[in-house]
Amino acid sequence: MRDDAPILVYHPGALGDVVATFDNLLRLKQRFPGGVEGVCQNALGKLGCTLGIFRRAFPVESSVFAGLYAETSGGSDPVPGSLFRPYGGVVLFSNSRHLERGISRVFHGPVYRMPPRPPITSRIHIHDHVSGHLVAAGLLTAVNDGASFPKGFPSVKRRKGASKTVFIHPGSGSLRKNWPSARFAALARRIRQEGMVPEFILGPAEDHIFPRIAEDVSGWTIHTPATLDAFVTLLERADGYVGNDGGATHLAAFLGLPTLAIFGPSDPVRWRPRGRRTAVVTPADLNCRPCFERTEENCEGSPCLLAVTAPDVAARLLELLSDCG
Repeated sequence: MRDDAPILVYHPGALGDVVATFDNLLRLKQRFPGGVEGVCQNALGKLGCTLGIFRRAFPVESSVFAGLYAETSGGSDPVPGSLFRPYGGVVLFSNSRHLERGISRVFHGPVYRMPPRPPITSRIHIHDHVSGHLVAAGLLTAVNDGASFPKGFPSVKRRKGASKTVFIHPGSGSLRKNWPSARFAALARRIRQEGMVPEFILGPAEDHIFPRIAEDVSGWTIHTPATLDAFVTLLERADGYVGNDGGATHLAAFLGLPTLAIFGPSDPVRWRPRGRRTAVVTPADLNCRPCFERTEENCEGSPCLLAVTAPDVAARLLELLSDCG
């Protein structure tokens, strides 16, 4: 494959899965001067372009790609063929051999299919999983222990004498991973006593959290960004971020914001956010393995989440922000 030909990355996954590939995609972009382009959810493609990861992106929701999922080609379809033609190779994040065959019907270059996540039985970080597959495919020349992160995106603002603004995001893509809302409220009160300014963020699908947060933190600022672009813009004025294990937390960390992630049933060995300044809080003294990817429900009462207290999180946050200067 020619190094000067662009690479097409096809990733139909959700926010956290896609963001977890970004550092490796930046390395891929450095390796191939032709650049990296993407096929993914529309909002994620726009985000990748904004961050300079993708040169351009196509929405996977488009009917243009529907034929790739068909059992047979059903006759020639010039649209996908012409779309794929400029690329030197396709990196496909999918477990579907069927989709791989669909792409190979219209694209006659190499298709590098790799599972979007490591096997459940493997305690390897998602970054290392993706990196290992890219190296094995010959797309990266060597494993690079130091992840690549964007330069010039949200960084901690050195505002002398100003209180630090900390964004608190009490949601995630799964209720099972959410630390109790009341504890997030207790965290906000505690860090306010330390002279910080806590502000809450709720995503478009997190309306169910709003009443509980509003009741506990009446009068405090609650942001409800409607798009990823609005979320990124919001992060630019923060000094720190606290959230559950979820896509938004991974994005905050990737963008360089000091980020503290709270883990309960999910495994930080596999999913801890990676960035320039990150930390995690995990339950201590539990005689069980993280079960989020192995079972359909948490243990009764979610002891792994209840074992994490507001003082634990506040202390770790203060330590993280202190380390950042």
